[in-house]
Amino acid sequence: MSYSYQRISVRPTLDVSFYPFPAGLTEYIQITYTDTGKLVSTVTEYTDGNLIQVRTNTFSDIAAWEEYTQDPLISSFLAERNQYELENGIVVDKVIL
Repeated sequence: MSYSYQRISVRPTLDVSFYPFPAGLTEYIQITYTDTGKLVSTVTEYTDGNLIQVRTNTFSDIAAWEEYTQDPLISSFLAERNQYELENGIVVDKVIL
């Protein structure tokens, strides 16, 4: 059974950038998770004049999501992103679908 969640990020102004995925990490995710069928889809949408970013990730199952979140490269990126968002007033909510 697939496992999906949304991550909703709200930035205070357009002057604050959403934290970007580094190019090398995007390629790593493609090879390690997308090409292997573990990460089925990622959809990113922007609303409210680009103040809100909604990212929906669907994994093949919860085990694939757990592997993804525990991957050293991914978890390092997540920690850096979370710190950036905290320092820049970006409010985040996560919803399991």
